[in-house]
Amino acid sequence: MKAKTKLKVVEIIDQSFLGGGQRHVFLLASRINPEIFEVRVCSSPEGPLVDQLKQAGVVHHGLYLRKRSPWKSSCELRDFLAREAFDLVHTHGGVAGLSARWAAFRAQVPVIVHTLHGIHYLHYRNPFLKWLLIWQERIMSQKTHKVVCVSEANAQEAIKYRLAPESKIVVIPNGLDWPAKPLLSPQTKKDKKLKLAQLFGLAPDSYFIGTVARLHRQKGLIYLFQAWPEVSQKIKQAVLLVVGGGPLEKKFRNYLSQKGWESQILLLGERDDVSEFYGALDLFVLPSLWEGLPLVLLEAAQWALPVVATDIDGCREVITSGETGLLVPPAQSGALAEAIIWMREHPQEARHWGVNLFRKASQRFSLQMMISRVEELYLELIQERGLKKIPLVS
Repeated sequence: MKAKTKLKVVEIIDQSFLGGGQRHVFLLASRINPEIFEVRVCSSPEGPLVDQLKQAGVVHHGLYLRKRSPWKSSCELRDFLAREAFDLVHTHGGVAGLSARWAAFRAQVPVIVHTLHGIHYLHYRNPFLKWLLIWQERIMSQKTHKVVCVSEANAQEAIKYRLAPESKIVVIPNGLDWPAKPLLSPQTKKDKKLKLAQLFGLAPDSYFIGTVARLHRQKGLIYLFQAWPEVSQKIKQAVLLVVGGGPLEKKFRNYLSQKGWESQILLLGERDDVSEFYGALDLFVLPSLWEGLPLVLLEAAQWALPVVATDIDGCREVITSGETGLLVPPAQSGALAEAIIWMREHPQEARHWGVNLFRKASQRFSLQMMISRVEELYLELIQERGLKKIPLVS
């Protein structure tokens, strides 16, 4: 199919580190149908996301979306959106959702879509700030044609807090490309464990526990660290590997140094070779306090890894406890330690659950399904708005 006229779309997110929202944006921008859509991405000027977009041939526009000065960001974005004459603006996350949607409205962009990658402000400890942001979302939803939630649980939260009219809310789960069989074979695991051990000076027979997470309160990593004395006592060769950066990195490094755990718990920062990391793991752990629908669980599933995660909305949509992994109550280090130790002591069940996770997740969370539903949404909204620039297929 060839479209004689392409629809011009921009995906906007604030920062360019590789969090779940940024990976989602990259997948959308790089995989959406180029015959119908001309897709660009707007985010902060530098970062791993920008590098990946350039490698994929996706046009990137660098603009700073300032959390503390949304009005200034909105004015800059308004000028950019008006100048480029986009047909549709799709914003991702809270910061972009505020300043970029307002900018798109002022620039008279015909269609505005927003995705909630988890509704983080519902978990803020400051009640004034929480309700201020709820109020802002209610206002901004009036300027938005559709609000996309990445999980059913997030959609129910959005309805409960009246963040948008129910008629505007649509659920499109995250998705990934899935191989015909799990990426991990015994020989692959052996090779990757050896490579990782050599890279960081670790014993190849270590029991590698790992997570990929932003170093932020949301991810609950402190409870995983607090579980470590019990874990390391029962699993003598245990090593914890944490991939990701974030605002708590310095605090966590000081904490681990005070405990003398630097050789047992490694903070690896943001890395481009995450696939090498997953392949070396014996167990994947996600101790989050809240989530939308975590892509990292789907990535762990691609490798058929045994998984321990917290029993929260986003994780429950991927993991069934006792069938595809173990779920434990959030913010409970004792429960985390118990589950990790159980997985180590029951390797046959752990392997079986990992394979089950691959099989079930690959059926439910397809990237092609996600992309198709987003494309359908874009075309539906453009047609509803009576936009003349509809692709003509020859």
